[in-house]
This record gives sequence, C-alpha cells and structure tokens, in this order.
Amino acid sequence: MNHTNIIDMNHQQFVNGNINDLISVNSQSLGPVIRKLLDSQFFTKLEETKESNEEFGNESFSEFSDIGMVYYYVHNPKNLDSKKNRNDDTKKEYFRELLQLYKNLIVYSSEFEIYIDTNSDSIFKTLKPTHIRRYQEWLINAPLGKGNNTYSWATITRKNVIIKGFFKWLYNSKYISTPLHEHFKSSSVNDQDRPDRALTDIEVKQILDYHKNHVINFALLYTLATTGLRIREIANAKWGNITYDPELGHYWLKVVTKGKKERDVLIFEDVFDSMVAFRKVRRLNIELDPGDEGTIFVTNTGKAYTYKYLSDQVTRIILQTKLPFLKYKNNGRITPHFYRHYFANFSLRQGVDVYHIKETLGHSKLETTILYLKNEESKKNNAALQWKKNIY
Repeated sequence: MNHTNIIDMNHQQFVNGNINDLISVNSQSLGPVIRKLLDSQFFTKLEETKESNEEFGNESFSEFSDIGMVYYYVHNPKNLDSKKNRNDDTKKEYFRELLQLYKNLIVYSSEFEIYIDTNSDSIFKTLKPTHIRRYQEWLINAPLGKGNNTYSWATITRKNVIIKGFFKWLYNSKYISTPLHEHFKSSSVNDQDRPDRALTDIEVKQILDYHKNHVINFALLYTLATTGLRIREIANAKWGNITYDPELGHYWLKVVTKGKKERDVLIFEDVFDSMVAFRKVRRLNIELDPGDEGTIFVTNTGKAYTYKYLSDQVTRIILQTKLPFLKYKNNGRITPHFYRHYFANFSLRQGVDVYHIKETLGHSKLETTILYLKNEESKKNNAALQWKKNIY
C-alpha cells in the first residue's frame, strides 16, 4: 500500500485511484492532516474533474481516491447561500470523524475481518454490511475516549450520524455500490443515557471561589456561569463586539451562533471587569473598540483559543479543585456545557419564561431548551411539594 504523505499531496493525488492510502497510519497524526484538508484550494479542480467525467459519460467520481471523496464531501456547498454551508469548525469536526474512521479501518482491519488489497484503489469500495456492523460494535468498546475510556453514547451517536451520512452520499454518488448506510444500527441517545449536567448554585460558587485569585481561570468560569454561551462562542467572541448600553446600564456581546445567526448576550459589569483583568494579564487592549478584531480571550502565547483546547482547559481547571461533589458528577468530568445547563436552570428558578431562555441560549427548537430544564421542572412538579408541613 502506498503511504503517500497527505501534507505534500497535490490535486492529481486526490484523484489518482492508484494511490490507495493517503494517510501513513504509522507516522502521521490527524492534526496536521486536518489542517491541510481545511484548505479548500483543491475543490475547484476536483469539481472540474467531476464535470469532465460527466461530460464524457463516465461516473462523476471516476478515479477519485477515498480521501478525495472525503475532501469533496466536506467542502461541497449544499446551499447557494454560503452562510448556510458548513463553517470551518464544522468541517474540522467532519474531517476528524471521517479520517478517524479511515484510519481505524486500516489499523484495526483484522478486527473487522477486512482484507485490504494493496492493489485496490479504495478501502470504502471493499466494505460490506458485515464490516459496518463489526465496526459499530467495536466502536462501543474501544478505549479511544478521553483517559483511554470508552466513548459516551452521545459521542458514538455523533460519530454514527456523520459516518452514516457520508456513506449515504457515497452510495448516491455511485462511488460505492452497496447501500452501507442502510445497515447502520441506531445509537440514538435516550434520556437515561444523557449525563446529569445539573450544577447547583453552591457548586458553581465553590468552583468560582477556588479560582477567585486566578485571573485567567476566574474570568473564563465567570463568563460561562453568567452568559449561557457555548464554549465555541466564547472562544470565537471578539473584543470589538462588546458594547455598552448607557440606557440599560449593561454591557452586551454580539456573538455568532449555530447556523451563523447573531444574538446579543448580556455581560454583567463584574463579569466585564473579570474580562478586563484577564486582558491586562495577557497585555491586550482593554478599551472598548469596535475595530478590535481580536478575540476576548487568548492563550498565553497571544493566540486565539480553539474551542476544543479551551473546552479541555476549562474541564481541567474544574477537576483541579478536587471538590467533594465532583466524584458524583459525571465521574468528575465537568465540561463547559454543564454551565450552559446551569444557566438555563438558574434562569428558570428566577422565574424566567422558557421561551426567553430559549432565545437567550440561541436554541433553534424549544424542545432542546425543555430537555435542559427537564430535571428542574420535574422537581418543581413533584407531588410531595404540595404536602402540608409537619403532617406526622
């Protein structure tokens, strides 16, 4: 099998069917590969190759390589409105999942009983329904999650959704002849599979108190607890998008949410002060400036956080506290998303209408917000709360 270095590949190598394996599974990590694939410079040429194939009566993706198909699929715009197509963060996630699939099929081929013909032009074309079933079963038990643990059901579900969608496209594009997507077993997340992401006011305060003298950690945690922002939104938030409204007496941050929609998020004055303290430590501009395109929070090297790195950092600094309640919360792994749930439930306890919570969180569906509030609503509606006190 030809282990071509994907970092150095060109347009022809994307299309050339004689190059079977564009990922050197022994020496290349996926990080540099994903960064290479995020560059869309090859897409136009691939589109021209596809159109040329169709013009001469050939299959659209004749002679495309597996990685060429991954590249085309992720970059292919589905909508004329560019704002509705995949952004770079989404593309990165798709590349990660599909390349991990490709790499796993090679490294663990014996586990799935896949025979890889070194003279073949594709691994995807050799797959049978039995291979898909074995891969799904293997994925459940593989120690590939954080801390060498197995994946959560939510992670497995996300992976299966992306992979299934890709195989459906491969079949519809006539790149593969077997409808592999029809043989995926369901892995949807049931309510009982969802981790309990409920944080109490006391728990949030304990974490903040632990880090109150650490300017960097405190600002990140305080922003999470009081805004309901996604960690991706915090990582991408621009300093120039903060404004002060003198009539309302509050700071507001304009963020770009899922679907590239904009929404304004309230920033309390003391939260803003914590941001300023953070930026002073990082030696950044602290004066409000609409022209400042830099992100609010940056690493100690002055670079914008990637949301994955920031998420891991927040999870790590919470674990550092070693607070007693952590052992009862998702095995001590409190992620930034717990704070989003906390914000929703705290708002509900303050009497905020569920529709206002939905709008503030930027949910497109009310059902999503209701899922966040399910445990809190269940407690509020508990029949025992209606009992008269001192009945015995």
